[in-house]
Amino acid sequence: MPEFTINRVTDYLKHIPSSSQMECRVAFRGQGSDWPLVPSLCRSPHACIGPKANWQSYEQTILRIFQREAPPCLAQPPSDIIEWIALAQHHGVPTRLLDWSFSALHALYFAVEDLDASRDGVVWAFSPPGFYFGRIEHYRDLYELDDVWLYMPRHLDQRMTSQCGCFTIHPLPKGGEAFTPFSPAKGHFFDWSRYRIPGAEKDDILHQLDDVGINAHSIYPDLDGLAREIRQRIRRQSLLGPDHQNTTWTQKII
Repeated sequence: MPEFTINRVTDYLKHIPSSSQMECRVAFRGQGSDWPLVPSLCRSPHACIGPKANWQSYEQTILRIFQREAPPCLAQPPSDIIEWIALAQHHGVPTRLLDWSFSALHALYFAVEDLDASRDGVVWAFSPPGFYFGRIEHYRDLYELDDVWLYMPRHLDQRMTSQCGCFTIHPLPKGGEAFTPFSPAKGHFFDWSRYRIPGAEKDDILHQLDDVGINAHSIYPDLDGLAREIRQRIRRQSLLGPDHQNTTWTQKII
């Protein structure tokens, strides 16, 4: 598996894989640290669900709560089980999905946005052999999945579209067994590559991404994203020091 160290956005663009496919393109995942590729449902504290529990009933309980309480907040409800799971994942509910993006630059943003210089960021990239296109209307259909699939959901809000989002769907462990992290070593038929971003370079790369229009507001196209982008720009100005403060324009109100 190819691995690269990235110190600048231009380094990254030299090495990312390209694809001429209309749909089955390269998927990227950015992380602020080199965590194992484990869906949120199977991470701690969920990773220990008890000797009498099983992953299927645990997943159904969480999703049932979301399905019951979410409809008043939805302009358009999901049409099947997998869309409900994708929507839940999108809003931070623990699920069997992992977030990916078809945008290499968006994934790089996710790898550096925490600005934690004490740990290196990572971007994973892989080329799947195909997508899962089928509808999953019942839990029994969901539990028939026995391999990892890349799933491109119907975009139910603007944030999904802006982030060029897609997911990997992972089979649940049997009974209460632990989840085995998704990785090239697991024997999946994907072409993998990995990019390490030194923690000390996160700040500069975040600024370089902003220079090409990849920032908090383009990633999160709502008022929270706009506020986050403004805070990032204020921080960038403060890092430049007093000699650069006169580059900030002040509008005179007449």
